[in-house]
Amino acid sequence: MPCSRLTAAIFILALTATAPLVAQPATGTTPRLEVGLDVAMAGPDGGFDRMRPVVAPRVTLNVSPRTALVVSADVFTTKQTFAFDESWEDSHLLLAEVRRALVQTGRFAMSGLVGTGIGHRRRFQPEITYGGRTPIMQPAVLYEGAGPEFTLGVGVEQRVAPRLALRQEVRVILGKTSEFRAQAGVSVPVGRYPAHFDPVLTRTGRRPDSLRNGTTIGAVVGAAVMTGFVGFLAHSLCEGDCENLAAGLAIGAGYGAATGALTGAMIDSFIE
Repeated sequence: MPCSRLTAAIFILALTATAPLVAQPATGTTPRLEVGLDVAMAGPDGGFDRMRPVVAPRVTLNVSPRTALVVSADVFTTKQTFAFDESWEDSHLLLAEVRRALVQTGRFAMSGLVGTGIGHRRRFQPEITYGGRTPIMQPAVLYEGAGPEFTLGVGVEQRVAPRLALRQEVRVILGKTSEFRAQAGVSVPVGRYPAHFDPVLTRTGRRPDSLRNGTTIGAVVGAAVMTGFVGFLAHSLCEGDCENLAAGLAIGAGYGAATGALTGAMIDSFIE
């Protein structure tokens, strides 16, 4: 598949470009570079009706004990098929994300993820014939395009050995592909992991303040913004006469609160 070869080539190029950084002194005891592999289940637009597997290698550049730059590229996925005809679609992503640790204790860490990338999507529509006195045939068409992607998610890491860590992540991807991904993977450092995560300190050498303020403010603002947005859509599209409006407002508030809380916590973690 051309897209698979393209993403694999870009991934190898990124690995080659970051390799010289391995020779530089690591920050604290954190390994400078990690390589890994993720297996994800991806659903279109957050749905679970047509989940598909995705395999993606990953390169992680640790720029501080809490912050890392992560580059990943899809090299394998299956086509999403539709029961009503022979149409199908598939997509591949190339992502660059910033991972910021929110909690680190012992060998366990929980992090926020935010990033951007490029998505490539294909959709095949088979030949269709419309009946009638004069049948009309629409030839088969393959739609193909690429566009920007934006990601937001959360992940956990458990270091199980000096040379092995397990990762689990969930993220929402908005853009050309627009999907939800839940994934698990492994990471291997170039070097060895320390016995425990490096202590989380501010630039002055003190422990940082709690993330509670940023999380709370972000959750409140996010819930308010999304509730207002859903209410505006309801008023615009169905003139205030939408069925299950309360449920829609509640779901919007939930999504907004979760997104706002994560964003607020990540911003708060950078204010040291």
